Amino acid sequence: MDAFKTKLVDIAKANMRLLDGTAGPLRRIFEESELLIGLWNEPQEKDGVGMLVLKGDKVLREIITNEKNLLLRTSAVRCDSYAEAVAIKQLLGE
Repeated sequence: MDAFKTKLVDIAKANMRLLDGTAGPLRRIFEESELLIGLWNEPQEKDGVGMLVLKGDKVLREIITNEKNLLLRTSAVRCDSYAEAVAIKQLLGE
């Protein structure tokens, strides 16, 4: 697993302690982040971790298009599956 993904896994583990089964804490993490990544166990991935950008698609496109280096408030949350990550993205949306 590369260093960036390892850091995201660590962040997601820390955020697990904030979640209480309601949408409130997840919504707060979403609002406080410029880039939010959903992570789940994915056996088809070489490192066993799937990823989906839940928030920040637009800013990532800007960074790539304009070849900019930007510091972003980045966070991650653990999802049960790809389907749950997609549902969170659709629920909270950008």
